[in-house]
Amino acid sequence: MAKYIRGIDVASWEPNINWEKVCAQGIHFAFIKASQADFTDPKFDSHWAGSKQAGVLRGAYHFLDPRVDSRVQAQTFLNKVKLEPGDLPPVLDLEELKPKTPPPAPAKGSKGGKNQNAQGSKGAKASSGDTGTVNVPNAQFIACAQDWLQRVQDATGHTPIVYSGPAFLQSRMSSPNGRPPAWAMKYTLWLANYLNHPINEDFDLPWQPNGWSAWKFWQYSDRGNIPGVMADDGSLTGVDLNFFRGTLEELYTLAGATVPVGAVVNSSDVNVVTQPTGGAPVDATKTTNSMGSLIYVIRPGDTLFAIALAHHTTVDAIVSANPHVTNPNLIFVGETLNIPQA
Repeated sequence: MAKYIRGIDVASWEPNINWEKVCAQGIHFAFIKASQADFTDPKFDSHWAGSKQAGVLRGAYHFLDPRVDSRVQAQTFLNKVKLEPGDLPPVLDLEELKPKTPPPAPAKGSKGGKNQNAQGSKGAKASSGDTGTVNVPNAQFIACAQDWLQRVQDATGHTPIVYSGPAFLQSRMSSPNGRPPAWAMKYTLWLANYLNHPINEDFDLPWQPNGWSAWKFWQYSDRGNIPGVMADDGSLTGVDLNFFRGTLEELYTLAGATVPVGAVVNSSDVNVVTQPTGGAPVDATKTTNSMGSLIYVIRPGDTLFAIALAHHTTVDAIVSANPHVTNPNLIFVGETLNIPQA
């Protein structure tokens, strides 16, 4: 069975985070927005400190604006982010911008101008009324990215990670002949690629762009609900969900750290069997009752968070639909759950 290590990425769009609760949901890493162009994210300091205190591996990212001097952008990031042993490498976020991208206003808990298309995008908040994207030549985008990457690597001693969508890399980070930059294979790749169906870890993969290093991180959704990630009013707010392609040991090695004693990876793998008649695969853990509601049979290794994530609901919603569950952290193999349907 394919298994990925789970993480999130956050910015001022996620204003209130209870990192201890996030960590308890099986989230092992978080990338945190530090800066964009020549300004910094107002929630970076609190997110940066909170994640480390809770034991979540942390990394910082910069959203590139090719209209701003790359030297200024690199220094803006370096002035804000002070990497410590055990932190993940710095990240450069490459994607289209709206015509105007001012510093973010105080967060209200919404995603703002976040791109919701199927390819995936971290997004940048745009001024009201802005439409379209920035008309910057590919060569300018590539040169700006290359200079930022090299400056940050020289200053930190860590080879950065490149975040982007596969379509953007193929269309905007390429020369007129369609070839990627000469440095494309040098950097670890974090892909944003949203599929139009629930992720099956055994079969689904993001689109790997030609000429780039094999992806190591995958942002597979921007609409996750995780207890502990909240809007200003205390309600859950959408958060980006990510996979790390590798083991927990490999993730910690990337951060130059060792796995804490007792760390456990929670799995949400679904046991799929093939019908003896040769029909379509069926899920051995799921049935429906006479009212059409989904009934899930708990398997070894399941957690309520993993079940909720796989079925696009929340732990609280499952608990509300199952009065016999008195402790969300205590469920039993073979027990059945009513899964609320949207």
